Amino acid sequence: MLTRLRNGILRAQDLRESGAAIPAQRPSMACELVDLSAKRATWRVPVPNQADCYLKAEPGGAERFVVHIDADMFYRRWLETSPTFPKQNSQDCVPRRAMSLDSKFATAAAAFRSGRDAPVTLPSVGYWAAASGYEVAMSDGMTRTFWLLAHRVRSFPVSVADASWATILNGLAGIGVAPIAFSELFSRRA
Repeated sequence: MLTRLRNGILRAQDLRESGAAIPAQRPSMACELVDLSAKRATWRVPVPNQADCYLKAEPGGAERFVVHIDADMFYRRWLETSPTFPKQNSQDCVPRRAMSLDSKFATAAAAFRSGRDAPVTLPSVGYWAAASGYEVAMSDGMTRTFWLLAHRVRSFPVSVADASWATILNGLAGIGVAPIAFSELFSRRA
C-alpha cells in the first residue's frame, strides 16, 4: 500500500517536471544503425555516464516496424496514460525512481552490459485506442524499456506490430524519422 502511494506521489512529480522540461530540450536524434546483415540489425543507444547499449531486430515472422522514439516524450505519454496507482505486474508505467524495483531489472541490466556482440531485442510497443486518446501497451520488453528510461537515454528504437500503430506512435513520441518496415530495413543490407 505504501509503495503504491509513494509511486502515485512520484508519478505526479514526474509528470509535473516532464511537462516543463520537454519544450526546452533539443530534439533527439535517431540511434545509430551500426550493423545490418541478413540476420540482424543493430543500433547503438548512447547511455549518459556509462557504456553505450545495443538493441537489435531480426527478420522473420509477421511484418513489424521500427519506430525511433524520444525517450522523454514516450515516458510522459506512457506515464500519463497509466493509472495513478499502477498495479504490480501490469503493463502500467511507474515513475523513473521506481523502475529499478521491477523484479527483472537486474536481468535487463546484465543483458545490456553484454554490449554489441550480444544486443538486446527491441522492445515491442503498441498503442490502444481509449476514451482519452491512445494508451501505451507493452507486449514484450517492458523491463528493458524501464532500464532505458531509468538511465535517461535520449531516444531508442522500438518494434511495432502494425503500420497504423507505428504511424500513431511516431506522431505521439517519435523523433521525426519515419517508421520503417522490417522488410524494407533488411532489403537495404549490402
